[in-house]
Amino acid sequence: MKHSKEEIHQRLKLVPDELGECLASMENMAIFRDIANKNGLGNDEIREMTGEFTMVILGLTKLEDYGSELKKRLPAVPEEKVGAIAKEVNEKILKPVREVLLRAYNGPLDADTENEFLAQKIREGKPFKNSKELIAELTNIVTR
Repeated sequence: MKHSKEEIHQRLKLVPDELGECLASMENMAIFRDIANKNGLGNDEIREMTGEFTMVILGLTKLEDYGSELKKRLPAVPEEKVGAIAKEVNEKILKPVREVLLRAYNGPLDADTENEFLAQKIREGKPFKNSKELIAELTNIVTR
């Protein structure tokens, strides 16, 4: 599902600190690079892999849908390889923040069923603390 820059920007402002740290983690970027190298992914495919990961962290893709959404973003990559990539990302990067994700996003966050907690934060204009530079960079990466 394609999301607007504005929607992504709003979510980045509201992301809980622990999830924001997960997005900005140099260790996680190294893990993504290792996964990409092991699976022969190019820069465009890496961007798609990390872009969909960002959608999970922002609550725009359900945690359990990462694999299927990744398959849509990587149509030229064999399905078995995409499944292995998704499994490794889940194990090495998403599993450590799984509980935070589940607490932050109790259900799918789309136009029909938005998480009430985040909706309230948006209405109140009380976002979580986050770096403006990180927001701008992630918005650019995700919407390419």
